[in-house]
Amino acid sequence: MVCSLTTGIPFFIVDAFTDTALGGNPAAVVLLTQPLSDERMVVIAKELAQPAVAFVSHPSILSPALFAATSPILSIRWVGGANGQFLPLCGHATMAASHAIFRLHPNASNISYRFPAGKLTAVKVKGGEREIMQVEIDLPAGGQTVALEGEEKRRALEVLAEAAGLREVDVEELEQTLKTQHSFQNLIVRLSPSIDLHDLAIDPSVLTRFPYRGFFLTSLYPSHTSSTAPYAFRSRTFFPSLGMPEDHVCGSMHCTLTPWWFARTGVPHVWDVVRGGKQAVAKQESRRGGVVGVRWDGKLGEEGGRVTLVGEAVVVGEGKLYL
Repeated sequence: MVCSLTTGIPFFIVDAFTDTALGGNPAAVVLLTQPLSDERMVVIAKELAQPAVAFVSHPSILSPALFAATSPILSIRWVGGANGQFLPLCGHATMAASHAIFRLHPNASNISYRFPAGKLTAVKVKGGEREIMQVEIDLPAGGQTVALEGEEKRRALEVLAEAAGLREVDVEELEQTLKTQHSFQNLIVRLSPSIDLHDLAIDPSVLTRFPYRGFFLTSLYPSHTSSTAPYAFRSRTFFPSLGMPEDHVCGSMHCTLTPWWFARTGVPHVWDVVRGGKQAVAKQESRRGGVVGVRWDGKLGEEGGRVTLVGEAVVVGEGKLYL
């Protein structure tokens, strides 16, 4: 694709799952009127140098009439900015893309996306006393998990002790996710609520000694049983093998942890009213931090279903690419 200097390809830089600029997880959003080659998308993603880049295409994506008569289906692809790898699914970049599109098309109320492995939707809602825009995105729930036992568990505890100074008494559960159509194998580390997850010093390079794509450290919020507790659970996410030592706010991780925590607590203890319904609120304890509303439509004791992630976002920059 070649663009003249008068048109260009519009892009946005969006901080997702936050109401504060330079918080949450940043992503670039590139809006295309025609698809690009995979090679071109990789080059652009590396040029924009964000944790993830969402490429959204539709012939009329820049037209004010895009959502006027029908509900168009937009194509979306995700590329990691650090390594140039295509991602099977990226929650925070989808949240960023949806906020950018709703900003460009203020009369739109929902967006339908198509990606190589399926479809997903985004819905614009008003949330909280401030009545600012929130977006709900509908994603596949994480798959089955199995507990680590024996030698695998012993090795995991040794690695966690070296990487973060964690003792065996600090670790309440160790489970690995199984590979699915949308995700790779990850390790879930449930920590005692007494551990200060936000300030816990972790050396991600040590984690690469285990053959997992991601490491999900999580715990119940210390006061999760209180009706005044701000969050139900909290987490941190690491993908060192992908060139991402820590993921600021990870949507796909919350798709795994939401049914995982629901199964352990029955129902979350912390609720927030959105569209007349209820949802749990989770906190990502990275340096930038983020807040994610979560819902799961599955049944306890059963796998599958869909997870709805609810969040705010802030557009911190926009421009055009001239290729």
